[in-house]
Amino acid sequence: LDGNRRVLYQGNSVHLTPFEERYLMLLVRFRPTVVTREALWQLAQRSKEGEPYDFKILDVVMCRIREKIARLGLDPKKSIETIWGRGFRLLV
Repeated sequence: LDGNRRVLYQGNSVHLTPFEERYLMLLVRFRPTVVTREALWQLAQRSKEGEPYDFKILDVVMCRIREKIARLGLDPKKSIETIWGRGFRLLV
């Protein structure tokens, strides 16, 4: 991440939305630990009081992050691992 909501890898870059940046930064911060869905939601939404507690938003954001990682030439399944029933873990 370069501070401008872009992910850089081998000279290629993709732009992230504010939501995508927050979730990816949390995965980077806690790498290689599994971050629970609840913890990701609470940490990423802490400044958004009144936001609905909806994990579907988290699923959509993670899907978009994986799509963008794939555009960089990385395997998204080997970059962000889903631990079913627990959460997510950044592997790269």
